[in-house]
Amino acid sequence: MRSPRVTGVPPVFGAVCYLALALPAAVYSQDCKGPLSDDEIVGGVACPDGSAATVIPNDRELPPSRPAQPLGEVSAEPPEIPYNEDMSAGLETVSEAGSGSTFSVIWTGPGNHRDYLAVAAPGDPGNRQLTYAYVEQGSPLQLTAPDEPGDYEVRYVQRLSRTILARQPITVLPVVATLQLASEVNSGSIVDVAWSGPANARDYLAIATPDDPGAGQHNYAYVEQGSPLQLTAPDEPGDYEVRYIQQQSRIVLGRQPFTVLPVVAALQLAREVNSGGIVDVTWSGPANPRDYLAIATPDDPGARQHNYAYVEQGSPLQLTAPDEPGDYEVRYIQQQSRIVLARQPITVLPVVAALQLATEVNSGGIVDVAWSGPANPRDYLAIAAPDDPGARQHNYAYVEQGSPLELTAPDEPGDYEVRYIQQQSRTILARRPINVLPVTATIQAIRAVSPGSTFDVTWTGPANYRDYLAIANAGDPGNQQLTYAYVEKGSPLQLRAPDEPGNYEVRYIQRQSRNILARHAIEVRD
Repeated sequence: MRSPRVTGVPPVFGAVCYLALALPAAVYSQDCKGPLSDDEIVGGVACPDGSAATVIPNDRELPPSRPAQPLGEVSAEPPEIPYNEDMSAGLETVSEAGSGSTFSVIWTGPGNHRDYLAVAAPGDPGNRQLTYAYVEQGSPLQLTAPDEPGDYEVRYVQRLSRTILARQPITVLPVVATLQLASEVNSGSIVDVAWSGPANARDYLAIATPDDPGAGQHNYAYVEQGSPLQLTAPDEPGDYEVRYIQQQSRIVLGRQPFTVLPVVAALQLAREVNSGGIVDVTWSGPANPRDYLAIATPDDPGARQHNYAYVEQGSPLQLTAPDEPGDYEVRYIQQQSRIVLARQPITVLPVVAALQLATEVNSGGIVDVAWSGPANPRDYLAIAAPDDPGARQHNYAYVEQGSPLELTAPDEPGDYEVRYIQQQSRTILARRPINVLPVTATIQAIRAVSPGSTFDVTWTGPANYRDYLAIANAGDPGNQQLTYAYVEKGSPLQLRAPDEPGNYEVRYIQRQSRNILARHAIEVRD
Protein backbone atom coordinates (compact mmCIF):
# COMPACT_ATOMS: atom_id res chain seq x y z
CA MET A 1 0.00 0.00 0.00
CA ARG A 2 1.44 3.40 -0.94
CA SER A 3 2.18 5.96 1.76
CA PRO A 4 -0.79 8.30 2.08
CA ARG A 5 -0.35 12.07 1.76
CA VAL A 6 -1.98 13.69 4.80
CA THR A 7 -1.66 17.29 6.00
CA GLY A 8 -3.29 19.60 8.54
CA VAL A 9 -6.36 21.72 7.91
CA PRO A 10 -5.83 25.09 6.11
CA PRO A 11 -8.81 26.97 7.57
CA VAL A 12 -8.90 26.98 11.39
CA PHE A 13 -11.80 24.83 12.42
CA GLY A 14 -11.90 25.51 16.15
CA ALA A 15 -10.11 24.68 19.35
CA VAL A 16 -10.86 20.94 19.34
CA CYS A 17 -9.72 18.13 17.06
CA TYR A 18 -12.27 16.37 14.90
CA LEU A 19 -12.38 12.62 14.21
CA ALA A 20 -12.37 12.36 10.41
CA LEU A 21 -15.28 10.34 9.01
CA ALA A 22 -14.57 7.23 6.93
CA LEU A 23 -14.84 8.33 3.31
CA PRO A 24 -15.59 6.44 0.07
CA ALA A 25 -12.41 5.27 -1.62
CA ALA A 26 -13.01 7.59 -4.58
CA VAL A 27 -12.67 10.81 -2.55
CA TYR A 28 -9.41 12.69 -2.11
CA SER A 29 -6.91 12.16 0.67
CA GLN A 30 -6.68 15.06 3.13
CA ASP A 31 -4.04 16.97 1.15
CA CYS A 32 -6.25 16.53 -1.96
CA LYS A 33 -3.24 15.70 -4.16
CA GLY A 34 -4.69 12.33 -5.24
CA PRO A 35 -7.61 9.99 -4.60
CA LEU A 36 -7.34 7.27 -1.97
CA SER A 37 -7.04 3.74 -3.24
CA ASP A 38 -9.78 1.17 -2.72
CA ASP A 39 -8.04 -0.30 0.32
CA GLU A 40 -7.63 3.00 2.23
CA ILE A 41 -9.88 5.21 4.29
CA VAL A 42 -9.24 8.21 6.47
CA GLY A 43 -9.68 7.25 10.11
CA GLY A 44 -7.44 9.50 12.13
CA VAL A 45 -7.71 12.90 13.78
CA ALA A 46 -7.38 16.16 11.87
CA CYS A 47 -6.36 19.01 14.19
CA PRO A 48 -6.13 22.78 13.70
CA ASP A 49 -2.45 22.68 14.71
CA GLY A 50 -1.66 20.76 11.51
CA SER A 51 -1.15 17.29 13.02
CA ALA A 52 -1.65 14.51 10.47
CA ALA A 53 -4.62 12.16 10.18
CA THR A 54 -3.99 8.42 10.20
CA VAL A 55 -4.87 6.30 7.16
CA ILE A 56 -6.13 2.79 7.92
CA PRO A 57 -6.82 -0.04 5.39
CA ASN A 58 -10.55 -0.55 5.03
CA ASP A 59 -10.29 -4.23 5.82
CA ARG A 60 -9.40 -3.34 9.40
CA GLU A 61 -11.96 -2.40 12.00
CA LEU A 62 -11.78 1.22 13.12
CA PRO A 63 -11.03 1.75 16.81
CA PRO A 64 -14.05 2.91 18.82
CA SER A 65 -14.45 6.71 18.57
CA ARG A 66 -14.36 8.86 21.67
CA PRO A 67 -15.27 12.56 21.75
CA ALA A 68 -12.45 14.93 22.69
CA GLN A 69 -12.79 16.39 26.16
CA PRO A 70 -10.78 18.90 28.24
CA LEU A 71 -8.49 17.57 30.93
CA GLY A 72 -10.21 17.19 34.27
CA GLU A 73 -13.74 17.15 32.80
CA VAL A 74 -16.13 14.41 31.74
CA SER A 75 -18.11 15.44 28.67
CA ALA A 76 -21.49 14.15 27.54
CA GLU A 77 -21.90 12.64 24.11
CA PRO A 78 -21.55 15.46 21.51
CA PRO A 79 -24.72 16.46 19.70
CA GLU A 80 -25.20 14.78 16.35
CA ILE A 81 -24.47 17.12 13.43
CA PRO A 82 -26.71 16.51 10.41
CA TYR A 83 -24.82 15.45 7.29
CA ASN A 84 -26.15 15.88 3.76
CA GLU A 85 -24.76 13.23 1.42
CA ASP A 86 -25.83 15.16 -1.70
CA MET A 87 -22.57 16.03 -3.49
CA SER A 88 -24.01 18.49 -6.02
CA ALA A 89 -23.23 22.22 -5.75
CA GLY A 90 -23.54 25.35 -7.87
CA LEU A 91 -22.04 28.86 -7.81
CA GLU A 92 -23.19 32.16 -9.30
CA THR A 93 -21.01 35.28 -8.97
CA VAL A 94 -19.46 38.17 -10.89
CA SER A 95 -16.84 37.49 -13.53
CA GLU A 96 -14.61 40.39 -12.37
CA ALA A 97 -13.83 42.04 -9.01
CA GLY A 98 -11.44 44.76 -7.96
CA SER A 99 -8.28 43.88 -6.06
CA GLY A 100 -9.11 43.36 -2.37
CA SER A 101 -12.80 44.07 -2.85
CA THR A 102 -15.76 42.19 -1.43
CA PHE A 103 -18.13 40.41 -3.82
CA SER A 104 -21.28 38.33 -3.42
CA VAL A 105 -21.63 34.62 -4.27
CA ILE A 106 -24.96 32.81 -4.60
CA TRP A 107 -24.40 29.13 -3.89
CA THR A 108 -26.26 25.84 -3.69
CA GLY A 109 -24.84 22.65 -2.19
CA PRO A 110 -25.03 20.22 0.72
CA GLY A 111 -24.38 23.00 3.26
CA ASN A 112 -22.72 20.63 5.70
CA HIS A 113 -21.09 21.90 8.88
CA ARG A 114 -17.95 23.93 8.06
CA ASP A 115 -18.14 23.48 4.29
CA TYR A 116 -16.85 26.69 2.78
CA LEU A 117 -16.49 28.84 -0.31
CA ALA A 118 -12.94 29.80 -1.23
CA VAL A 119 -11.02 31.93 -3.70
CA ALA A 120 -7.97 30.07 -5.07
CA ALA A 121 -5.62 29.99 -8.06
CA PRO A 122 -6.96 27.59 -10.73
CA GLY A 123 -4.17 25.04 -10.19
CA ASP A 124 -4.32 25.01 -6.37
CA PRO A 125 -5.48 21.79 -4.62
CA GLY A 126 -8.67 21.78 -2.60
CA ASN A 127 -6.91 22.43 0.69
CA ARG A 128 -5.30 25.66 -0.48
CA GLN A 129 -7.02 29.02 -0.79
CA LEU A 130 -6.39 32.75 -0.48
CA THR A 131 -9.66 33.79 1.17
CA TYR A 132 -12.69 31.80 2.36
CA ALA A 133 -16.02 31.99 4.21
CA TYR A 134 -18.16 29.23 5.75
CA VAL A 135 -21.40 28.35 3.97
CA GLU A 136 -23.28 28.20 7.27
CA GLN A 137 -23.45 32.02 6.95
CA GLY A 138 -26.05 31.51 4.23
CA SER A 139 -26.49 32.44 0.59
CA PRO A 140 -25.54 34.84 -0.86
CA LEU A 141 -22.13 34.77 0.83
CA GLN A 142 -19.55 37.58 0.83
CA LEU A 143 -15.96 36.75 -0.21
CA THR A 144 -12.90 39.00 -0.37
CA ALA A 145 -10.89 39.08 -3.58
CA PRO A 146 -7.09 38.71 -3.32
CA ASP A 147 -5.02 41.88 -3.59
CA GLU A 148 -2.87 40.46 -6.40
CA PRO A 149 -4.57 40.96 -9.82
CA GLY A 150 -4.99 37.87 -11.99
CA ASP A 151 -7.18 34.87 -12.82
CA TYR A 152 -8.71 32.92 -9.92
CA GLU A 153 -11.68 30.70 -9.25
CA VAL A 154 -14.42 30.59 -6.62
CA ARG A 155 -14.96 27.10 -5.19
CA TYR A 156 -17.42 25.19 -3.06
CA VAL A 157 -15.19 22.97 -0.87
CA GLN A 158 -16.19 20.06 1.36
CA ARG A 159 -14.56 20.47 4.75
CA LEU A 160 -13.72 16.82 5.47
CA SER A 161 -12.25 15.75 2.16
CA ARG A 162 -11.42 19.10 0.55
CA THR A 163 -13.33 17.89 -2.49
CA ILE A 164 -14.17 20.75 -4.84
CA LEU A 165 -17.88 20.33 -5.61
CA ALA A 166 -18.18 23.41 -7.84
CA ARG A 167 -15.96 26.13 -9.26
CA GLN A 168 -16.50 29.44 -11.04
CA PRO A 169 -13.76 31.55 -12.71
CA ILE A 170 -13.22 35.17 -11.62
CA THR A 171 -10.70 37.81 -12.70
CA VAL A 172 -9.24 40.17 -10.11
CA LEU A 173 -8.64 43.58 -11.66
CA PRO A 174 -5.85 45.99 -10.61
CA VAL A 175 -6.75 49.10 -8.57
CA VAL A 176 -4.93 52.40 -8.07
CA ALA A 177 -4.73 55.00 -5.34
CA THR A 178 -3.70 58.67 -5.27
CA LEU A 179 -2.50 60.91 -2.44
CA GLN A 180 -2.36 64.68 -2.02
CA LEU A 181 -0.59 66.39 0.89
CA ALA A 182 1.82 69.22 1.77
CA SER A 183 5.44 68.70 0.76
CA GLU A 184 6.69 69.86 4.20
CA VAL A 185 5.29 69.57 7.73
CA ASN A 186 6.64 70.34 11.19
CA SER A 187 7.92 67.60 13.48
CA GLY A 188 5.04 65.85 15.27
CA SER A 189 2.34 67.90 13.56
CA ILE A 190 -0.86 66.81 11.83
CA VAL A 191 -0.67 65.88 8.13
CA ASP A 192 -3.92 66.30 6.16
CA VAL A 193 -4.07 63.75 3.32
CA ALA A 194 -6.66 63.79 0.53
CA TRP A 195 -6.79 60.33 -0.99
CA SER A 196 -8.61 58.17 -3.51
CA GLY A 197 -8.46 54.40 -3.80
CA PRO A 198 -10.44 51.16 -3.50
CA ALA A 199 -11.31 51.85 0.18
CA ASN A 200 -11.47 48.14 0.95
CA ALA A 201 -12.06 47.03 4.52
CA ARG A 202 -9.08 47.85 6.77
CA ASP A 203 -7.03 49.52 4.01
CA TYR A 204 -5.04 52.34 5.58
CA LEU A 205 -2.76 55.30 5.02
CA ALA A 206 0.65 55.19 6.68
CA ILE A 207 3.73 57.35 7.16
CA ALA A 208 6.98 55.46 6.58
CA THR A 209 10.56 56.06 5.55
CA PRO A 210 11.12 55.46 1.82
CA ASP A 211 13.00 52.19 2.45
CA ASP A 212 10.45 50.74 4.90
CA PRO A 213 8.61 47.59 3.70
CA GLY A 214 4.86 47.79 3.18
CA ALA A 215 4.21 46.45 6.68
CA GLY A 216 6.48 49.05 8.36
CA GLN A 217 5.19 52.48 9.38
CA HIS A 218 5.48 55.22 12.01
CA ASN A 219 1.82 56.20 12.16
CA TYR A 220 -1.32 55.10 10.34
CA ALA A 221 -5.07 55.65 10.03
CA TYR A 222 -7.77 53.54 8.37
CA VAL A 223 -9.28 54.89 5.17
CA GLU A 224 -12.77 54.03 6.42
CA GLN A 225 -12.52 57.36 8.30
CA GLY A 226 -12.90 59.16 4.97
CA SER A 227 -10.97 61.73 2.95
CA PRO A 228 -9.17 63.93 3.87
CA LEU A 229 -7.53 61.80 6.55
CA GLN A 230 -5.27 63.07 9.34
CA LEU A 231 -1.94 61.44 10.14
CA THR A 232 0.62 62.47 12.78
CA ALA A 233 4.09 63.26 11.43
CA PRO A 234 7.06 61.61 13.16
CA ASP A 235 9.02 63.71 15.67
CA GLU A 236 12.33 62.91 13.99
CA PRO A 237 13.03 65.36 11.12
CA GLY A 238 13.84 63.84 7.72
CA ASP A 239 12.42 62.45 4.48
CA TYR A 240 9.28 60.29 4.65
CA GLU A 241 6.36 59.23 2.47
CA VAL A 242 2.64 58.75 2.93
CA ARG A 243 1.39 55.44 1.54
CA TYR A 244 -1.93 53.83 0.65
CA ILE A 245 -1.65 50.25 1.93
CA GLN A 246 -3.85 47.26 1.09
CA GLN A 247 -4.57 45.49 4.36
CA GLN A 248 -4.43 41.86 3.20
CA SER A 249 -1.09 41.90 1.42
CA ARG A 250 0.50 45.18 2.58
CA ILE A 251 0.83 46.11 -1.11
CA VAL A 252 1.61 49.83 -1.50
CA LEU A 253 -0.91 51.18 -4.04
CA GLY A 254 0.20 54.81 -3.86
CA ARG A 255 2.94 56.87 -2.24
CA GLN A 256 3.74 60.56 -1.89
CA PRO A 257 7.02 61.95 -0.45
CA PHE A 258 7.21 64.78 2.10
CA THR A 259 9.75 66.26 4.52
CA VAL A 260 9.44 66.57 8.29
CA LEU A 261 11.02 69.84 9.47
CA PRO A 262 12.72 70.36 12.86
CA VAL A 263 10.97 72.42 15.57
CA VAL A 264 12.20 74.33 18.62
CA ALA A 265 10.82 75.24 22.05
CA ALA A 266 11.70 77.77 24.77
CA LEU A 267 11.02 77.97 28.54
CA GLN A 268 10.97 80.81 31.07
CA LEU A 269 10.65 80.20 34.84
CA ALA A 270 12.06 81.11 38.24
CA ARG A 271 15.45 79.65 39.14
CA GLU A 272 14.30 78.53 42.60
CA VAL A 273 11.11 77.14 44.11
CA ASN A 274 10.20 75.80 47.54
CA SER A 275 9.82 72.06 48.08
CA GLY A 276 6.41 70.99 46.75
CA GLY A 277 5.63 74.51 45.52
CA ILE A 278 4.07 75.68 42.26
CA VAL A 279 6.31 76.59 39.30
CA ASP A 280 4.85 79.01 36.74
CA VAL A 281 6.35 78.24 33.31
CA THR A 282 6.00 80.46 30.23
CA TRP A 283 6.68 78.36 27.16
CA SER A 284 6.69 78.37 23.36
CA GLY A 285 6.92 75.36 21.06
CA PRO A 286 5.08 73.29 18.45
CA ALA A 287 2.17 72.54 20.86
CA ASN A 288 1.45 69.23 19.16
CA PRO A 289 -1.24 67.01 20.71
CA ARG A 290 -0.13 65.55 24.06
CA ASP A 291 3.21 67.42 24.14
CA TYR A 292 3.94 68.31 27.76
CA LEU A 293 6.18 70.14 30.22
CA ALA A 294 7.88 68.05 32.89
CA ILE A 295 10.12 68.40 35.94
CA ALA A 296 12.94 65.86 36.01
CA THR A 297 16.44 65.40 37.36
CA PRO A 298 19.12 66.45 34.84
CA ASP A 299 20.19 62.85 34.13
CA ASP A 300 16.67 61.45 33.68
CA PRO A 301 15.80 60.22 30.15
CA GLY A 302 13.01 61.98 28.27
CA ALA A 303 10.40 59.41 29.31
CA ARG A 304 10.98 59.91 33.06
CA GLN A 305 9.75 62.80 35.20
CA HIS A 306 8.48 63.74 38.66
CA ASN A 307 5.52 65.86 37.57
CA TYR A 308 4.11 67.00 34.24
CA ALA A 309 1.32 69.00 32.59
CA TYR A 310 0.10 69.02 28.97
CA VAL A 311 0.87 72.12 26.90
CA GLU A 312 -2.68 72.13 25.57
CA GLN A 313 -3.55 73.88 28.86
CA GLY A 314 -1.83 77.01 27.53
CA SER A 315 1.00 79.32 28.60
CA PRO A 316 1.96 80.03 31.34
CA LEU A 317 1.60 76.49 32.68
CA GLN A 318 1.80 75.43 36.33
CA LEU A 319 3.95 72.51 37.49
CA THR A 320 4.35 71.13 41.01
CA ALA A 321 7.93 70.98 42.28
CA PRO A 322 9.16 67.73 43.86
CA ASP A 323 9.26 67.52 47.66
CA GLU A 324 12.89 66.42 47.66
CA PRO A 325 15.23 69.45 47.62
CA GLY A 326 17.91 69.51 44.93
CA ASP A 327 18.74 70.39 41.33
CA TYR A 328 16.14 69.68 38.65
CA GLU A 329 15.14 70.92 35.20
CA VAL A 330 11.90 71.80 33.49
CA ARG A 331 11.58 70.29 30.01
CA TYR A 332 9.43 70.58 26.89
CA ILE A 333 8.78 66.98 25.77
CA GLN A 334 7.45 65.71 22.44
CA GLN A 335 4.84 63.08 23.27
CA GLN A 336 5.54 60.51 20.54
CA SER A 337 9.28 60.16 20.89
CA ARG A 338 9.94 61.73 24.33
CA ILE A 339 12.47 64.02 22.60
CA VAL A 340 13.45 66.93 24.89
CA LEU A 341 13.06 70.10 22.79
CA ALA A 342 14.01 72.54 25.56
CA ARG A 343 15.23 72.44 29.16
CA GLN A 344 15.71 75.02 31.91
CA PRO A 345 17.41 74.35 35.30
CA ILE A 346 15.59 74.95 38.59
CA THR A 347 16.60 74.41 42.25
CA VAL A 348 14.10 73.03 44.78
CA LEU A 349 14.71 74.57 48.22
CA PRO A 350 14.05 72.80 51.56
CA VAL A 351 11.07 73.86 53.71
CA VAL A 352 10.22 73.51 57.41
CA ALA A 353 7.06 73.19 59.47
CA ALA A 354 6.16 73.66 63.16
CA LEU A 355 3.34 72.34 65.40
CA GLN A 356 1.83 73.49 68.71
CA LEU A 357 -0.68 71.35 70.64
CA ALA A 358 -1.53 69.93 74.05
CA THR A 359 0.55 67.04 75.35
CA GLU A 360 -2.55 65.03 76.38
CA VAL A 361 -6.03 64.44 75.02
CA ASN A 362 -8.87 62.15 76.02
CA SER A 363 -9.63 59.06 73.95
CA GLY A 364 -11.58 60.11 70.84
CA GLY A 365 -11.34 63.80 71.78
CA ILE A 366 -10.52 66.82 69.64
CA VAL A 367 -6.91 68.04 69.34
CA ASP A 368 -6.44 71.73 68.41
CA VAL A 369 -3.20 72.12 66.44
CA ALA A 370 -1.60 75.45 65.56
CA TRP A 371 0.77 74.93 62.68
CA SER A 372 3.09 76.66 60.21
CA GLY A 373 4.59 75.22 57.04
CA PRO A 374 4.67 75.45 53.24
CA ALA A 375 0.90 74.84 52.96
CA ASN A 376 1.27 73.23 49.54
CA PRO A 377 -1.88 71.77 47.93
CA ARG A 378 -3.08 68.63 49.76
CA ASP A 379 -0.45 68.83 52.53
CA TYR A 380 -2.06 67.62 55.76
CA LEU A 381 -1.74 67.10 59.51
CA ALA A 382 -2.08 63.55 60.82
CA ILE A 383 -2.16 61.58 64.06
CA ALA A 384 -0.08 58.40 63.89
CA ALA A 385 1.80 55.94 66.06
CA PRO A 386 5.46 57.02 66.49
CA ASP A 387 6.75 54.11 64.37
CA ASP A 388 4.20 54.51 61.55
CA PRO A 389 5.64 55.51 58.12
CA GLY A 390 4.61 58.84 56.62
CA ALA A 391 1.85 57.24 54.53
CA ARG A 392 0.05 55.73 57.54
CA GLN A 393 -2.16 57.54 60.05
CA HIS A 394 -5.26 57.19 62.23
CA ASN A 395 -6.86 60.54 61.38
CA TYR A 396 -5.91 63.53 59.24
CA ALA A 397 -7.04 66.95 58.05
CA TYR A 398 -5.81 69.10 55.14
CA VAL A 399 -3.85 72.24 56.02
CA GLU A 400 -5.84 74.24 53.46
CA GLN A 401 -8.50 74.47 56.22
CA GLY A 402 -6.20 76.90 58.05
CA SER A 403 -4.56 77.16 61.47
CA PRO A 404 -5.45 76.10 64.13
CA LEU A 405 -6.68 72.80 62.73
CA GLU A 406 -8.81 70.22 64.54
CA LEU A 407 -7.85 66.54 64.59
CA THR A 408 -9.72 63.65 66.22
CA ALA A 409 -7.68 61.56 68.63
CA PRO A 410 -7.78 57.74 68.32
CA ASP A 411 -10.04 55.84 70.71
CA GLU A 412 -7.21 53.52 71.77
CA PRO A 413 -5.21 55.05 74.64
CA GLY A 414 -1.44 55.32 74.20
CA ASP A 415 1.45 57.34 72.81
CA TYR A 416 0.99 59.01 69.41
CA GLU A 417 2.32 61.98 67.47
CA VAL A 418 0.85 64.74 65.37
CA ARG A 419 2.67 65.25 62.06
CA TYR A 420 2.88 67.74 59.19
CA ILE A 421 2.94 65.61 56.00
CA GLN A 422 3.89 66.62 52.44
CA GLN A 423 1.25 65.11 50.17
CA GLN A 424 3.42 64.05 47.20
CA SER A 425 6.15 62.17 49.02
CA ARG A 426 4.59 61.62 52.48
CA THR A 427 7.69 63.35 53.89
CA ILE A 428 7.22 64.24 57.58
CA LEU A 429 8.25 67.90 57.98
CA ALA A 430 7.39 68.19 61.69
CA ARG A 431 6.13 65.98 64.54
CA ARG A 432 4.95 66.51 68.13
CA PRO A 433 4.17 63.76 70.69
CA ILE A 434 0.74 63.46 72.31
CA ASN A 435 -0.64 61.03 74.89
CA VAL A 436 -4.19 59.70 74.44
CA LEU A 437 -5.76 59.10 77.87
CA PRO A 438 -8.34 56.40 78.65
CA VAL A 439 -11.95 57.40 79.30
CA THR A 440 -14.86 55.77 81.13
CA ALA A 441 -18.63 55.80 80.88
CA THR A 442 -21.60 54.82 83.08
CA ILE A 443 -25.17 53.80 82.30
CA GLN A 444 -28.25 53.86 84.53
CA ALA A 445 -31.60 52.45 83.38
CA ILE A 446 -34.45 50.23 84.53
CA ARG A 447 -33.88 46.48 84.44
CA ALA A 448 -37.04 45.37 82.66
CA VAL A 449 -39.11 47.00 79.87
CA SER A 450 -42.03 46.04 77.65
CA PRO A 451 -41.41 45.06 73.98
CA GLY A 452 -41.25 48.12 71.71
CA SER A 453 -41.50 50.59 74.59
CA THR A 454 -39.42 53.75 75.05
CA PHE A 455 -37.39 54.23 78.22
CA ASP A 456 -34.87 56.73 79.65
CA VAL A 457 -31.14 56.04 80.02
CA THR A 458 -28.97 58.27 82.19
CA TRP A 459 -25.37 58.18 81.08
CA THR A 460 -21.94 59.75 81.63
CA GLY A 461 -18.96 59.48 79.30
CA PRO A 462 -16.60 61.39 76.95
CA ALA A 463 -19.50 62.51 74.72
CA ASN A 464 -17.26 62.57 71.65
CA TYR A 465 -18.76 63.37 68.27
CA ARG A 466 -21.13 60.61 67.11
CA ASP A 467 -20.67 58.42 70.21
CA TYR A 468 -23.96 56.62 70.87
CA LEU A 469 -25.99 54.41 73.19
CA ALA A 470 -27.20 51.12 71.74
CA ILE A 471 -29.30 48.08 72.63
CA ALA A 472 -27.71 44.80 71.50
CA ASN A 473 -27.68 41.10 72.23
CA ALA A 474 -25.23 40.31 74.99
CA GLY A 475 -22.80 38.42 72.73
CA ASP A 476 -22.85 40.84 69.78
CA PRO A 477 -19.69 42.83 68.87
CA GLY A 478 -19.60 46.59 69.27
CA ASN A 479 -20.59 47.29 65.67
CA GLN A 480 -23.91 45.40 65.92
CA GLN A 481 -27.04 46.77 67.57
CA LEU A 482 -30.81 46.62 67.38
CA THR A 483 -31.61 50.25 68.23
CA TYR A 484 -29.41 53.26 69.03
CA ALA A 485 -29.35 57.03 69.73
CA TYR A 486 -26.49 59.57 69.63
CA VAL A 487 -25.26 60.93 72.98
CA GLU A 488 -25.12 64.46 71.56
CA LYS A 489 -28.86 64.58 72.38
CA GLY A 490 -27.89 64.72 76.09
CA SER A 491 -28.69 62.75 79.27
CA PRO A 492 -31.08 61.21 79.98
CA LEU A 493 -31.43 59.71 76.49
CA GLN A 494 -34.44 57.78 75.23
CA LEU A 495 -34.03 54.34 73.65
CA ARG A 496 -36.66 52.06 72.12
CA ALA A 497 -36.77 48.48 73.37
CA PRO A 498 -36.68 45.58 70.87
CA ASP A 499 -40.00 44.00 69.95
CA GLU A 500 -38.77 40.50 70.75
CA PRO A 501 -38.77 39.50 74.43
CA GLY A 502 -35.40 38.42 75.82
CA ASN A 503 -32.19 39.48 77.56
CA TYR A 504 -30.26 42.40 76.09
CA GLU A 505 -27.79 45.07 77.19
CA VAL A 506 -27.59 48.85 76.83
CA ARG A 507 -24.13 50.02 75.75
CA TYR A 508 -22.08 53.21 75.47
CA ILE A 509 -20.21 52.93 72.12
CA GLN A 510 -17.25 54.97 70.85
CA ARG A 511 -18.00 55.81 67.23
CA GLN A 512 -14.51 55.47 65.68
CA SER A 513 -13.53 52.09 67.06
CA ARG A 514 -16.90 50.71 68.24
CA ASN A 515 -15.28 50.22 71.67
CA ILE A 516 -17.87 49.42 74.37
CA LEU A 517 -17.13 51.76 77.29
CA ALA A 518 -20.06 50.67 79.49
CA ARG A 519 -22.92 48.16 79.44
CA HIS A 520 -26.12 47.62 81.43
CA ALA A 521 -28.24 44.42 81.39
CA ILE A 522 -31.92 44.78 80.53
CA GLU A 523 -34.77 42.31 80.05
CA VAL A 524 -37.56 42.78 77.53
CA ARG A 525 -40.69 40.95 78.73
CA ASP A 526 -44.41 41.04 78.20
